[in-house]
Amino acid sequence: MYVYFEKLATSILNATEFNLGEHKLYLLKDCFTDRELSEFEEIFNGRAEQVHAQEHLPRRRYPGKERHYQVLLEEAIIDAINKKFNVDCNNLAPLWWQDFAGYHIGPHVDNEGVPAAMQIYLPSNANKRLGTTFKYKDEILNVPYVPNTGYICFDTTKLTHQSTSTVSEGLTRKSFYCIIKKIELD
Repeated sequence: MYVYFEKLATSILNATEFNLGEHKLYLLKDCFTDRELSEFEEIFNGRAEQVHAQEHLPRRRYPGKERHYQVLLEEAIIDAINKKFNVDCNNLAPLWWQDFAGYHIGPHVDNEGVPAAMQIYLPSNANKRLGTTFKYKDEILNVPYVPNTGYICFDTTKLTHQSTSTVSEGLTRKSFYCIIKKIELD
């Protein structure tokens, strides 16, 4: 039987830590298997809907399999998250996003409903400039859009972040985004 998200659990355990002042950001690489990436691509053929609180942006969410993958994800990676980051995570909310021409979100912090987040870029025709930029005072960290890589941030409500660049005509940016809930940092 195929076990989902083992590669992601390993990526989390091997995450590279970056400090932006008092905040930490963890970079992930080689997150999903080819089988998982192929299944995710099928998700983008399903029903799309607007993203809550981002209805004004050309971003769509594909909710068709969120609950199915949520169970598999929680079984596979909660222990890795708790072990690596010394947190108490007990709920994950996976989302599949696709950003279209004109998408750009300026500097912001997330609302309290997103205490921590993981974003992994998926294969598309996007280029490296379509990643995410994090900023704390004068320190900046750019996470380039490289498929099957991403980040985990436990300070999304405090650490300013934004799109590095606007999605150009003819390009799309696909992401696996996961809200990490019930976090209690030591």
